[in-house]
Amino acid sequence: MAFINLTKKYVFLATARCASTSCYEELKNISIKNNENFITHANEMPDLYHMGLSEFLENYPQFQNYYIFAAVRNPTSRFISSWKEFRKEGHIKWSYDMAGFNDIDEFIDNFENTDCKFSVHFTPQYFQLCSFENRFVDKILYFKSISD
Repeated sequence: MAFINLTKKYVFLATARCASTSCYEELKNISIKNNENFITHANEMPDLYHMGLSEFLENYPQFQNYYIFAAVRNPTSRFISSWKEFRKEGHIKWSYDMAGFNDIDEFIDNFENTDCKFSVHFTPQYFQLCSFENRFVDKILYFKSISD
């Protein structure tokens, strides 16, 4: 689900593994500090939390004229980040069949044979950022490092 600021009329789409949780928290804190109204579903399951533009506009057409932005990341860095994150104990329920691989090289060699290829964490980022029937996001931010 996107972060929607009702007061300033903007939407942040949470592109998977692109600092979306950090961005959500910062946008929430700023909105609270400025006494702005907002909607967030930061604690949803990944596929809802990382809803793409097409799904967002289909389910929430009332926000189609809001300023919509998202962050992207180097695809290789994002892939490695997803591998590392979903190998952790707490993410097993989201990790599909990743636990069966000994290392990232084995995972990469067999990636096309896994269900991970359908996960929002591994699909190309542009799948989340455009709706060919309706529109594209207004701004794409490039995420390189959480400290940047």
